[in-house]
Amino acid sequence: MQLTKLEKISVVTSILVAIGEDVFAKHVDMQRLEEEFGELVSNSTEKDCGKATLSVLNKMIDSLLEGNQLVENNETIQNQTTEA
Repeated sequence: MQLTKLEKISVVTSILVAIGEDVFAKHVDMQRLEEEFGELVSNSTEKDCGKATLSVLNKMIDSLLEGNQLVENNETIQNQTTEA
């Protein structure tokens, strides 16, 4: 699954909001984040960020469903092999 920079920022921001900035800052170099992504974020509209968030959510759901399908296919193959 490939994510754009804005989608990656969306994930990071969601985690930051979920665990709080104090906890987040203990584990992440906030200055480095700002240096790397500050300009991109400041040049993005709220609508752009919202679209990126929905896009990454859909990509993750698709990936999970795809993974479930692979598991189901493997189980079917294993069952067929066992029955034979």
